[in-house]
Amino acid sequence: MKSIGDNLSALKELGDSMMQHMDCDEFFRQFMRIFKTPESTITIALNNGQASLLASSFYDAATMVRPDVAIGNRVYFRFLKSDDDVRSSLTEVIALSEFKRPKSKFQLAICCGPSLLAVYNVKTQSTDSIALSDLAENYSTFLPITGQQAVVIDANTAADVKACQQITRLLDTLARNNNIEQDHTHSINEFIRRVLFCLFAEDTQIFAPQQFTNAFALFVDNHGNGAESFFTDLFTVLNTPENERKNIGRPLPKELLAFPYVNGGLFADTIDIPQFKLGTRNQLLDCGSLKWNEISPAIFGAMFQNALDADLRHQLGAHYTSEENILKVIKPLFLDALNAEFERLAALDESTPKAKAAKKEQLSLFHDKLASLNFLDPACGCGNFLLIAYRELRRLENKVLELLLDENFLLLDEAIKVNINQFYGIEIEDWPAEIAHLSMWLMQHVMNQETGAKFGVPVATLPLKTSAVIRQQNALTTDWNEVLPASKCAYIMGNPPFCGSTYTTAEQKQWLRDVYPPKHKLGLIDFVSAWFVKAADYMKGNPQIQAAFVATNSICQGSQVETLWGLLLSQGIRINFAYNSFKWSNAASKNAGVICTIVGFAYRDIFDDTGFKRLFQVSADNRLTVHHTKAISPYLLPVNGSFDYSAVIIARSAKPFAEPACLPACLPACLPACLPACLPIS
Repeated sequence: MKSIGDNLSALKELGDSMMQHMDCDEFFRQFMRIFKTPESTITIALNNGQASLLASSFYDAATMVRPDVAIGNRVYFRFLKSDDDVRSSLTEVIALSEFKRPKSKFQLAICCGPSLLAVYNVKTQSTDSIALSDLAENYSTFLPITGQQAVVIDANTAADVKACQQITRLLDTLARNNNIEQDHTHSINEFIRRVLFCLFAEDTQIFAPQQFTNAFALFVDNHGNGAESFFTDLFTVLNTPENERKNIGRPLPKELLAFPYVNGGLFADTIDIPQFKLGTRNQLLDCGSLKWNEISPAIFGAMFQNALDADLRHQLGAHYTSEENILKVIKPLFLDALNAEFERLAALDESTPKAKAAKKEQLSLFHDKLASLNFLDPACGCGNFLLIAYRELRRLENKVLELLLDENFLLLDEAIKVNINQFYGIEIEDWPAEIAHLSMWLMQHVMNQETGAKFGVPVATLPLKTSAVIRQQNALTTDWNEVLPASKCAYIMGNPPFCGSTYTTAEQKQWLRDVYPPKHKLGLIDFVSAWFVKAADYMKGNPQIQAAFVATNSICQGSQVETLWGLLLSQGIRINFAYNSFKWSNAASKNAGVICTIVGFAYRDIFDDTGFKRLFQVSADNRLTVHHTKAISPYLLPVNGSFDYSAVIIARSAKPFAEPACLPACLPACLPACLPACLPIS
């Protein structure tokens, strides 16, 4: 049996061979062999024996190389003389009665030209345009021929995965065709960010339905000619108010002038427009055929964390931060307390006019409080923590508005106070920072639609008035006060990068060294600890700030506890909630998880409405247990007895603490027995 590696090599050779010499029969034979089709079945199809009952008898000698070839339960093939006809012919094939016949059960339709093919997936109803030179890296696209789907993703994320795959393919091809080096990608990243906004806008009532895709197809010909002038003119229009467009200085077609004014800075800067060819034109049209209204800005944005990493792309959808795990951080950090405060206010007496007025006043103050909270994610990636936090705050605001607004309210737009400009992020990589910026705008629109539907009044998204603040900087060498002054910050949250000392680069080691105090012994401390130290320093400017990070569980085990928590506890930091070790995974069928912990901390003790701190335990079958405790130790142990060892740390020692000796891996479990030998932090 051939390995996947063998199949990838065979696909690469097959694509290259087809481009040099177009032998359709040999291509079909070799292609179907790679995807486990019996030799006899291939021969019958090529000889048009039983296949004549499956494939159409239609044959156009001017455009087709040979009659169609089809194999039931697998694939319908058409070979064309020109790449120009690939996409239009695929539309024709899909419409054939022979292709739609239920008993044929085709999984894919493929139209192949001299250097390009287009694939239609019957199950997902999606289209992909693929260069023959890229067959190998698109291996998973053809797996339905064998009865497999590429990656089985939770139904709620399937649309996001497909969109991410197609946009990534477009970005890759544009970068390759335009000779864009890996370290000079800012301009093309900015271009793709704008395209993403337009694709989302035309399916979510920001633009007219299919307005962008139709305009692109109209003004950019089959070979990509006209793309530069089209995008230059479109971006100019989107950045110009309607009443000022007569001053643009050049005539523009009515189809472009029909686009609304966007504002917000999204289209303000002049950028380089990449050259388009037939393949990239088709790939953008493929993106336009997706249902972008089914795509979540939160999940979709997070997937781009790994979309451009060739080593992770085959598991696209398996590495994004799931909503469930984000909520593990933000609920105990701030959301639970805000919801509890709202429920208390909602239950206030309103039996008299005076009581009703007092209740309304308190709800108004609470509403103002929601609008005053500022959030910082200093390792924001594509912004998934910021997105979910913003969404949840807007949903809580909707509950407040239900109680505040009477039937005579006039402007819902003005009643909405929670804003994306309350959300700040720092991200070292250019591409995720671009996506985070865009995703916050898109989530704002989604929430405007949700609020509008709730109250039966439309909420205008355009023109964009505000923006999240996403800085593309190194969080470990940047003063966070330059992004968001500590005096204005309420909460810090995120999922900073984990990296054990063995895998830390020399540059990362220096960043880590510079964050800790001089002469502080680092030992084998994980890279993620730098964010805890940096946050603690930042929070000194406002002790009211609360923070929570996801981290590798090693920072709460062994010698790393002394390195990190010895420092933080001595400065006055207190752990207010935590999740013990659990697998950080997601909704993809092939979970790719690491063992993590979550730690919430501040310069003061913070208790829940029961008067205790919460220590969460996630079982192997994902069941959650909550332990209520007076304090939490840096080993993530509950502290409820008369002796408070929440600030007790076992120092490094070459000698055993007791007989039998406590082994390093047992330290947390043996902590109570070892207390006499422990060194308290003063």
